[in-house]
Amino acid sequence: MFHPSLLLIDDDPALREALSATIQIHFPDVNVVVAGSEPEALRVLNEHQFDLVICDLIMPGGGGGRLIPQIRTRFPEIPVYLLTGCLYPEHMYRHVDATGFIKKPIDRQEFIDTLRRTFACREQSKSVREFTAAVKERAAAAAAHAETVKARLESRLRP
Repeated sequence: MFHPSLLLIDDDPALREALSATIQIHFPDVNVVVAGSEPEALRVLNEHQFDLVICDLIMPGGGGGRLIPQIRTRFPEIPVYLLTGCLYPEHMYRHVDATGFIKKPIDRQEFIDTLRRTFACREQSKSVREFTAAVKERAAAAAAHAETVKARLESRLRP
């Protein structure tokens, strides 16, 4: 069973708490880890594996604009959504390599729908990776068996 993990990075404790509670209510199997700063987020990223990162765009000492390049370099497969109060965050796509933006004030249903879609994609990706690994393992076993059979046949055919 898929139990996704999410890193929520925001310097506002009230928003972290509200979003964490919303996530836990709608997605009880999700492990939510929170960080209140860039250094804390980087430390947590080194200690855990995540299926999704949600990060405030602007925080004291650096926000999503500084964090995303570091996350993308080390964990390119993790979707990263930025929380922003910007009116037109779409214009920022060319500056920041975000998967998407979550606008403040946050529309709860839109937030839940975004998480649902992201978790579904991550679960499907995980299933594909596991299937691919199993196929490679079986192919390697079949190749090894074929070599063994070939060697036996060759030894029997030698004069």
